[in-house]
Amino acid sequence: MSLIQSCPSLSLVLLILSVPSLGEFEINQSPYKIIVQEGGSVQITCSFTIQGEPVGVYLQRRLTEKVTYIQNNGDKFFDRNHTEVFGNVRNFTVTLHWLQKNESDLYMCDGTIRIPSSTPKSLIPIRGSGTLVIITDGIYNGSFSRNLLEDSQTKCSRNDSSAWMIYVFIVLVVIILILIGVFIFLAKTTQTAFKHCYKPKKKANQNIVYEDMSYSLRRNTGSNPTYYLAS
Repeated sequence: MSLIQSCPSLSLVLLILSVPSLGEFEINQSPYKIIVQEGGSVQITCSFTIQGEPVGVYLQRRLTEKVTYIQNNGDKFFDRNHTEVFGNVRNFTVTLHWLQKNESDLYMCDGTIRIPSSTPKSLIPIRGSGTLVIITDGIYNGSFSRNLLEDSQTKCSRNDSSAWMIYVFIVLVVIILILIGVFIFLAKTTQTAFKHCYKPKKKANQNIVYEDMSYSLRRNTGSNPTYYLAS
C-alpha cells in the first residue's frame, strides 16, 4: 500500500499547494476613478488576462450590494435599473445610467474562475482592483472622495484577511490529518514487521520409539523385544 493510498489527505494538500497564490488571480478593471454629476452615466470595464474558465462575475458595491451578474453562458442578471452590459464574461463593460448621489461608492468586479490544470478542477475567487464612482451636484468635494476610498479599502482588506485566515486554517487542518495518517501508516508497518520477525517457529515433529518390555516377563522364551513407532 502506497503512502498516498493510506493517507488520502495527502492528495488534497498537494492540490492546494499546486494552486497558484490568490494574488495571481485578479480581474483587470478600469477606470480607477470616475467623477460624474448627478443624473449622469458611467462605464466600468472588467476583463480577464489569465488562463482559466470564468464561471461568473458580479459587479457590486463595496462587496455587499450587487449591481449585475454575468454568467459564462452569456446570461445577465440586473439588480439595478438603468443598467446595460456589453460583451462576454471574459471582457465586458457595464454602463450605469441616471446615477444618484447616494450611489457614490467603490464598485468592484468579483467572481470565480475554474482552473483547468487541477484535478478535480478548482474554483478560485477573483476580484478586480475597483472603480471609485463619485456623483456630485456640480461641486466636487475631494475630502469625500478620500474618505470613501479609505473606507472601501479598509473593508476590502478585512475581507482579504478573512479569506487568507480561512485558507491557512484549511492548510493547517490538512497537514495535521496528513501527519496523523503517516503516523498510523508507520505504526501498522512496524507492527506487521515485528510480528513477521518474531513469529514463533513450529516445533519439528518428533518420532518417539517405545520399547516393549514385556519380553522381560517371558523368561522361558528367547524372543527378541518388539519395538513400536509412535508419532
